[in-house]
Amino acid sequence: MEGIDPTLVRTALQGNFERYVQLCAQFMEQAQAAPEEITAALNSQDAQAALNTLHSVRGAAVSLGMKRLAAAGSHVKEAIRASRASA
Repeated sequence: MEGIDPTLVRTALQGNFERYVQLCAQFMEQAQAAPEEITAALNSQDAQAALNTLHSVRGAAVSLGMKRLAAAGSHVKEAIRASRASA
Protein backbone atom coordinates (compact mmCIF):
# COMPACT_ATOMS: atom_id res chain seq x y z
CA MET A 1 0.00 0.00 0.00
CA GLU A 2 1.45 3.32 -1.04
CA GLY A 3 2.24 5.62 1.87
CA ILE A 4 2.04 2.84 4.46
CA ASP A 5 5.09 1.42 6.21
CA PRO A 6 4.66 -2.35 5.80
CA THR A 7 7.45 -3.07 8.28
CA LEU A 8 5.46 -1.44 11.02
CA VAL A 9 2.38 -3.48 10.18
CA ARG A 10 4.38 -6.71 10.28
CA THR A 11 6.29 -5.81 13.43
CA ALA A 12 3.80 -3.95 15.60
CA LEU A 13 0.81 -6.09 14.75
CA GLN A 14 2.76 -9.30 14.16
CA GLY A 15 1.40 -9.46 10.62
CA ASN A 16 -2.23 -9.36 11.73
CA PHE A 17 -3.59 -7.54 8.70
CA GLU A 18 -7.22 -7.89 9.85
CA ARG A 19 -6.39 -6.07 13.08
CA TYR A 20 -4.60 -3.39 11.08
CA VAL A 21 -7.69 -2.87 8.93
CA GLN A 22 -9.82 -2.58 12.09
CA LEU A 23 -7.46 0.01 13.57
CA CYS A 24 -7.47 1.97 10.31
CA ALA A 25 -11.27 1.99 10.30
CA GLN A 26 -11.29 3.28 13.89
CA PHE A 27 -8.74 5.90 12.95
CA MET A 28 -10.84 7.08 10.01
CA GLU A 29 -13.94 7.39 12.18
CA GLN A 30 -12.12 9.40 14.82
CA ALA A 31 -10.05 11.50 12.42
CA GLN A 32 -12.98 12.59 10.24
CA ALA A 33 -13.83 15.46 12.54
CA ALA A 34 -10.22 16.62 12.95
CA PRO A 35 -10.11 19.15 10.07
CA GLU A 36 -13.25 20.87 11.33
CA GLU A 37 -12.01 20.81 14.93
CA ILE A 38 -8.66 22.30 13.92
CA THR A 39 -10.32 24.97 11.78
CA ALA A 40 -12.76 25.89 14.56
CA ALA A 41 -9.94 26.10 17.10
CA LEU A 42 -7.86 28.33 14.83
CA ASN A 43 -10.88 30.52 14.03
CA SER A 44 -11.40 31.05 17.76
CA GLN A 45 -7.70 31.86 18.24
CA ASP A 46 -7.10 28.63 20.19
CA ALA A 47 -3.93 27.40 18.53
CA GLN A 48 -3.18 25.03 21.41
CA ALA A 49 -6.46 23.16 20.90
CA ALA A 50 -5.66 22.91 17.19
CA LEU A 51 -2.19 21.57 17.99
CA ASN A 52 -3.62 19.06 20.47
CA THR A 53 -6.05 17.68 17.89
CA LEU A 54 -3.35 17.58 15.25
CA HIS A 55 -0.97 15.86 17.65
CA SER A 56 -3.51 13.11 18.33
CA VAL A 57 -4.23 12.50 14.66
CA ARG A 58 -0.57 12.59 13.73
CA GLY A 59 0.35 10.21 16.55
CA ALA A 60 -2.26 7.70 15.43
CA ALA A 61 -1.05 8.03 11.84
CA VAL A 62 2.52 7.30 12.95
CA SER A 63 1.34 4.28 14.93
CA LEU A 64 -0.46 2.96 11.86
CA GLY A 65 2.53 3.49 9.60
CA MET A 66 0.84 6.25 7.58
CA LYS A 67 4.05 8.08 6.76
CA ARG A 68 2.63 10.64 4.34
CA LEU A 69 -0.22 11.63 6.63
CA ALA A 70 2.16 11.91 9.57
CA ALA A 71 4.53 14.08 7.52
CA ALA A 72 1.66 16.31 6.39
CA GLY A 73 0.59 16.64 10.03
CA SER A 74 4.11 17.71 10.96
CA HIS A 75 4.06 20.42 8.30
CA VAL A 76 0.71 21.75 9.50
CA LYS A 77 1.91 21.65 13.10
CA GLU A 78 4.98 23.68 12.20
CA ALA A 79 2.86 26.18 10.26
CA ILE A 80 0.60 26.70 13.26
CA ARG A 81 3.60 27.13 15.56
CA ALA A 82 5.21 29.60 13.15
CA SER A 83 1.98 31.54 12.94
CA ARG A 84 1.80 31.70 16.73
CA ALA A 85 5.39 32.90 16.95
CA SER A 86 4.80 35.72 14.48
CA ALA A 87 1.56 36.87 16.10
